[in-house]
Amino acid sequence: MKKFNYKQYLKEGRLMRENESGTIFHFGDDDVDIEAESGDYYGYDEDGKITFLLILDDETEEEMEFMDEDEAFEEYAPPIFKEILGKIGGEKVALGDEMSITVDYNKLKQTYQK
Repeated sequence: MKKFNYKQYLKEGRLMRENESGTIFHFGDDDVDIEAESGDYYGYDEDGKITFLLILDDETEEEMEFMDEDEAFEEYAPPIFKEILGKIGGEKVALGDEMSITVDYNKLKQTYQK
């Protein structure tokens, strides 16, 4: 029977990795799936950057209408979005009915796939 090499599977992105908060990251070749307490998020790669997009409901969109982008992000962004930006930086958008973060794929992988 062949011995299972856990570290090799993680290195190749073939297994999911859970962080200290219980969030699970699954790294593919050009995408990332996140299973967090606040929901599941899919990020797609475009030129080395991963974007996670959340479409908001009408009620939340109406509440955000009178907020600036930073205030809306702080109030309505999923905790995992805030955690990721806090650890590796990136760009955020909180306008209209969309909320998103865009981060460097390699930084995300290095930070959350250990």
